[in-house]
Amino acid sequence: MKPPPRSGGQGSPQSKLAKYRLRVEDLYETAEAWANEWSPKATTRRVEVEVNELPIGVYTINALDIELPGLKRPVRLRPAGCFVVGAEGKIDVESLAGRETLVFLADGEPAMTVQIASARGTARTGGARRETADGWVWVQNRLMGLFPTVNDDLMRRIVEVLGR
Repeated sequence: MKPPPRSGGQGSPQSKLAKYRLRVEDLYETAEAWANEWSPKATTRRVEVEVNELPIGVYTINALDIELPGLKRPVRLRPAGCFVVGAEGKIDVESLAGRETLVFLADGEPAMTVQIASARGTARTGGARRETADGWVWVQNRLMGLFPTVNDDLMRRIVEVLGR
Protein backbone atom coordinates (compact mmCIF):
# COMPACT_ATOMS: atom_id res chain seq x y z
CA MET A 1 0.00 0.00 0.00
CA LYS A 2 1.07 3.57 -0.62
CA PRO A 3 1.97 5.70 2.40
CA PRO A 4 -1.35 7.05 3.70
CA PRO A 5 -2.12 10.75 3.82
CA ARG A 6 -1.30 12.12 7.27
CA SER A 7 -4.01 13.59 9.47
CA GLY A 8 -2.20 16.90 10.13
CA GLY A 9 -4.66 18.73 12.35
CA GLN A 10 -8.41 19.07 12.29
CA GLY A 11 -9.02 20.52 8.80
CA SER A 12 -12.42 20.98 7.25
CA PRO A 13 -15.00 18.20 7.02
CA GLN A 14 -14.49 18.17 3.23
CA SER A 15 -10.70 17.75 3.57
CA LYS A 16 -11.23 14.92 6.06
CA LEU A 17 -13.59 13.24 3.59
CA ALA A 18 -11.07 13.70 0.76
CA LYS A 19 -8.35 11.97 2.84
CA TYR A 20 -10.78 9.16 3.68
CA ARG A 21 -11.63 8.64 0.01
CA LEU A 22 -7.91 8.33 -0.83
CA ARG A 23 -7.33 5.85 1.99
CA VAL A 24 -10.34 3.74 0.96
CA GLU A 25 -9.27 3.74 -2.69
CA ASP A 26 -5.73 2.71 -1.76
CA LEU A 27 -7.05 -0.19 0.32
CA TYR A 28 -9.30 -1.29 -2.57
CA GLU A 29 -6.44 -1.26 -5.07
CA THR A 30 -4.36 -3.34 -2.69
CA ALA A 31 -7.23 -5.76 -1.93
CA GLU A 32 -7.88 -6.23 -5.65
CA ALA A 33 -4.22 -7.10 -6.23
CA TRP A 34 -4.31 -9.55 -3.31
CA ALA A 35 -7.51 -11.20 -4.61
CA ASN A 36 -5.88 -11.73 -8.01
CA GLU A 37 -2.91 -13.38 -6.26
CA TRP A 38 -5.24 -15.64 -4.23
CA SER A 39 -6.94 -16.92 -7.39
CA PRO A 40 -6.78 -16.01 -11.07
CA LYS A 41 -10.58 -16.56 -11.08
CA ALA A 42 -11.25 -14.05 -8.30
CA THR A 43 -13.57 -11.21 -9.26
CA THR A 44 -13.87 -7.75 -7.80
CA ARG A 45 -16.21 -4.92 -8.61
CA ARG A 46 -16.96 -1.44 -7.35
CA VAL A 47 -20.49 -0.58 -6.29
CA GLU A 48 -21.56 2.95 -5.43
CA VAL A 49 -23.12 3.27 -1.95
CA GLU A 50 -24.38 6.17 0.13
CA VAL A 51 -23.01 7.18 3.52
CA ASN A 52 -24.72 9.74 5.77
CA GLU A 53 -22.43 11.49 8.25
CA LEU A 54 -22.62 14.68 10.23
CA PRO A 55 -21.32 17.30 9.48
CA ILE A 56 -21.09 16.38 5.77
CA GLY A 57 -24.50 14.82 5.11
CA VAL A 58 -25.12 12.19 2.46
CA TYR A 59 -22.32 11.39 0.02
CA THR A 60 -21.58 8.56 -2.39
CA ILE A 61 -18.48 6.39 -2.29
CA ASN A 62 -17.56 3.04 -3.76
CA ALA A 63 -17.83 -0.25 -1.92
CA LEU A 64 -15.74 -3.20 -3.13
CA ASP A 65 -17.19 -6.67 -3.71
CA ILE A 66 -14.79 -9.63 -3.71
CA GLU A 67 -15.78 -13.09 -4.92
CA LEU A 68 -13.47 -16.09 -4.72
CA PRO A 69 -14.01 -19.48 -6.34
CA GLY A 70 -15.15 -22.09 -3.83
CA LEU A 71 -16.85 -19.56 -1.56
CA LYS A 72 -20.64 -19.39 -1.36
CA ARG A 73 -21.11 -15.65 -1.14
CA PRO A 74 -19.40 -12.39 -2.09
CA VAL A 75 -17.82 -10.23 0.59
CA ARG A 76 -18.31 -6.45 0.51
CA LEU A 77 -15.97 -3.81 1.86
CA ARG A 78 -18.47 -1.05 2.67
CA PRO A 79 -17.22 2.37 3.77
CA ALA A 80 -18.94 3.41 7.00
CA GLY A 81 -17.49 6.92 7.36
CA CYS A 82 -14.59 9.14 8.30
CA PHE A 83 -16.03 10.68 11.46
CA VAL A 84 -15.30 7.85 13.87
CA VAL A 85 -14.40 8.11 17.54
CA GLY A 86 -10.78 7.01 18.01
CA ALA A 87 -10.05 6.53 14.30
CA GLU A 88 -9.90 8.40 11.00
CA GLY A 89 -12.18 6.12 9.04
CA LYS A 90 -14.14 2.90 9.16
CA ILE A 91 -14.98 0.15 6.67
CA ASP A 92 -17.34 -2.74 7.39
CA VAL A 93 -16.36 -6.03 5.75
CA GLU A 94 -19.65 -7.87 5.42
CA SER A 95 -21.60 -10.73 3.91
CA LEU A 96 -24.70 -12.67 4.86
CA ALA A 97 -22.42 -14.64 7.23
CA GLY A 98 -21.49 -11.63 9.37
CA ARG A 99 -19.47 -8.45 9.66
CA GLU A 100 -15.97 -7.42 10.65
CA THR A 101 -14.67 -3.90 11.17
CA LEU A 102 -11.60 -2.18 9.77
CA VAL A 103 -10.55 1.26 10.99
CA PHE A 104 -7.83 3.64 9.87
CA LEU A 105 -5.50 4.61 12.69
CA ALA A 106 -3.02 7.43 12.21
CA ASP A 107 0.40 7.71 13.81
CA GLY A 108 0.19 7.42 17.59
CA GLU A 109 -3.42 6.28 17.72
CA PRO A 110 -5.35 5.03 19.46
CA ALA A 111 -4.55 7.30 22.36
CA MET A 112 -6.83 5.44 24.74
CA THR A 113 -6.59 3.09 27.66
CA VAL A 114 -8.83 0.26 28.72
CA GLN A 115 -9.85 -0.38 32.32
CA ILE A 116 -11.02 -3.85 33.30
CA ALA A 117 -12.47 -4.44 36.74
CA SER A 118 -11.42 -7.62 38.52
CA ALA A 119 -13.53 -9.69 40.89
CA ARG A 120 -11.97 -7.77 43.80
CA GLY A 121 -13.00 -4.41 42.32
CA THR A 122 -9.50 -3.31 41.31
CA ALA A 123 -8.98 -2.07 37.78
CA ARG A 124 -6.21 -2.98 35.40
CA THR A 125 -5.29 -0.34 32.84
CA GLY A 126 -3.65 -1.02 29.52
CA GLY A 127 -3.13 0.61 26.16
CA ALA A 128 -3.83 -0.71 22.73
CA ARG A 129 -1.12 -2.74 21.00
CA ARG A 130 -0.36 -2.02 17.35
CA GLU A 131 2.10 -3.36 14.81
CA THR A 132 2.57 -0.27 12.63
CA ALA A 133 2.28 3.49 12.92
CA ASP A 134 -0.30 4.25 10.21
CA GLY A 135 -2.90 2.29 8.35
CA TRP A 136 -5.95 0.06 8.25
CA VAL A 137 -6.34 -2.32 11.16
CA TRP A 138 -8.87 -5.02 12.03
CA VAL A 139 -10.79 -4.34 15.23
CA GLN A 140 -10.22 -7.80 16.65
CA ASN A 141 -10.97 -7.00 20.27
CA ARG A 142 -11.63 -3.47 21.51
CA LEU A 143 -11.55 -4.45 25.19
CA MET A 144 -8.13 -6.04 24.93
CA GLY A 145 -6.82 -3.36 22.55
CA LEU A 146 -6.00 -5.79 19.75
CA PHE A 147 -5.75 -4.05 16.37
CA PRO A 148 -3.84 -6.26 13.90
CA THR A 149 -2.64 -4.44 10.78
CA VAL A 150 -4.49 -5.42 7.61
CA ASN A 151 -2.20 -7.41 5.34
CA ASP A 152 -2.58 -9.99 2.57
CA ASP A 153 -2.98 -12.96 4.93
CA LEU A 154 -5.42 -11.25 7.31
CA MET A 155 -7.62 -9.93 4.48
CA ARG A 156 -7.74 -13.37 2.87
CA ARG A 157 -8.78 -15.00 6.16
CA ILE A 158 -11.54 -12.42 6.69
CA VAL A 159 -12.84 -12.90 3.12
CA GLU A 160 -12.74 -16.70 3.43
CA VAL A 161 -14.59 -16.75 6.76
CA LEU A 162 -17.28 -14.29 5.63
CA GLY A 163 -17.57 -15.93 2.21
CA ARG A 164 -18.47 -19.40 3.55
